[in-house]
Amino acid sequence: GLIEINTGGLFINAVGSVNVQGGSTDLAFINLKANTVSISGETISLAGGEGTLSFVNVTAYSGGMTLTAASDIILQGSNNGTVSEVVLNTINGPIAMRSTSGSIYCNAGSRIGSGAYITSGGDLDIHANLQLAIVSTSSSAASLSGNGNATISATTMNMSGESPAYSAAIKNSSGDFAITANDVNLSSNASVVLLPGGFGNFNLSTTGDLFIANNSFITNQGAGSSMNIEAQGTVTLEASLGDVEIANYTANFSLITHADLIMTASSNGFSNITSSAPMNVISADNRIALTGSPMNSQPASMIFNNGTLNMQAGESLSFADYSLIKLNSNGAAASNMVLMAERGSCSLQGSFIYQYGGDLSILAGDSISFDSASFVSSKGNVALVVDNNFSTPPEIGPGAFVYPNGASLSAGNGKTMRIYTAMQGQNMMGSAARINGLTYKPSLEFVDTNQEFWGVYDPEVPAPTPSAPDPDGSFHFTIYYKNG
Repeated sequence: GLIEINTGGLFINAVGSVNVQGGSTDLAFINLKANTVSISGETISLAGGEGTLSFVNVTAYSGGMTLTAASDIILQGSNNGTVSEVVLNTINGPIAMRSTSGSIYCNAGSRIGSGAYITSGGDLDIHANLQLAIVSTSSSAASLSGNGNATISATTMNMSGESPAYSAAIKNSSGDFAITANDVNLSSNASVVLLPGGFGNFNLSTTGDLFIANNSFITNQGAGSSMNIEAQGTVTLEASLGDVEIANYTANFSLITHADLIMTASSNGFSNITSSAPMNVISADNRIALTGSPMNSQPASMIFNNGTLNMQAGESLSFADYSLIKLNSNGAAASNMVLMAERGSCSLQGSFIYQYGGDLSILAGDSISFDSASFVSSKGNVALVVDNNFSTPPEIGPGAFVYPNGASLSAGNGKTMRIYTAMQGQNMMGSAARINGLTYKPSLEFVDTNQEFWGVYDPEVPAPTPSAPDPDGSFHFTIYYKNG
């Protein structure tokens, strides 16, 4: 049999639990339709039945829908019945769900067509005191969708799926999109998307960690003014079983962690951050580390197709094993790239940095080191600053510029290449190392040459330039030392 109710207003208020479940036979569905819907109880459970088409559908036609539980709210697609899904939807109004002391579960079932869906025609407001869990299976999807302002909050948000074909998803298509939690985990086949056509801003904030892994994506396709991700803990993009990506289309973009930013690719997928914003900021209080998978040509990469890039790590920058940083030019004169390891070192090991826009600056509190397989290229001017922890004369720290044979470092045609270091004797240069196309040849101590100047500290003060070009008529590079 079936239950179908069509009414002006549907109000269910229980002291105990509210349980709505499809039946055990075929076509034993429950279809509740009203202008507005309000359900409250100690717990609220909506579940697909065991028969075919034993679904549960709750629809608000013109108004909103509210679910409030002291404990858990559970949407569970069927594990036994085919096309026995659970659907909550509004045509135009908002959906608000509150679990004041428990969790909210949106779980797909294991049978085909037995997903779990919350779809709002207006605003979407979800609050779980403990956990918000969105789980899909290899046969059915689970999703939350909004068409206005979307606000999601929980102590922990966990999203996972068994198959890319049926993902666990949160989507919004119109207004602002805000997610707040202690920890956010997109562990597999999960996505958080602000869809095209929206003009809202995207904000994701955690007081703990943000973990994105294995065919999981966070994407801002909207036309708002900003996409901001901020984590008090570590941000991890781990592609051990599939691609992972944070993608931003046109809004100004910032990713800030007050711990570490870790990106790892594998033979199974790339780990990527991409943005086409006019302003891009990547910041970590501790370290930023990218590690690709060179044997399989799977990069850990940051690719920016517009504007400027400012990347700052409080401790170290580490780019290793087929990692890539790239800024493409949009024709703007100010599309500059700045990479800074504030207190520690910048290490390039088998990595690539391409600046196709303006100038490139790499600064390190301690050392900057290349290996023989690293490649850095800019269409503009290049400035490398070593030993920046000791920037006031007469201080000289232990910072070193390490540049072996085989490494590549180049500036744009007719542009300057300036490398500010501590002392010549602290640097480690290959005997056949080439910078900007010219082989490095050390001078005698305190003797200025086309390639070396002594007694220069502050890169912000215009540094002396060679009085005469190299034999081919160009100024290939200049290394500056603090002593002299």
